[in-house]
Amino acid sequence: MEDVAIIFTPWKKWLNRKSFEDANDQGVYLLAHFKENEIPVGAASPLDPNIIYIGDTRKQTLAIRWSQFNRAAQNGAAGHAGGRTYYKRFGPLKKELCVAFFSPPSMSSERIRSFYIRYVESKLIWKYSQMHKPDKLCNKS
Repeated sequence: MEDVAIIFTPWKKWLNRKSFEDANDQGVYLLAHFKENEIPVGAASPLDPNIIYIGDTRKQTLAIRWSQFNRAAQNGAAGHAGGRTYYKRFGPLKKELCVAFFSPPSMSSERIRSFYIRYVESKLIWKYSQMHKPDKLCNKS
């Protein structure tokens, strides 16, 4: 099986994340801080230096996982380790927070698709850490 092209959605402000049509699927998501007039246009780059988190969800939908991040990042609550780290570093959610995601197509089985999602997340974290300071990410090691 060949790798699927990894193309992310355009960036959206965190407050507008519910307007994504495919947010009820699983996949890999990117979180970044951008000033209002500096949000890139077109497909999000997983190597953008403004990225602060690369995450995945394989059992829950993106919308559910984002809700967990939102709660943890807003007040440090349990439920999303990256959200708790965000809160410790930045305080409550910043208005500059943006999100983009990649959801792979159906595969031969849901288990294979789940493995692929985990692979993509790990691959992107590895590539990001080679190009930028990995300590910037709110991901656990």
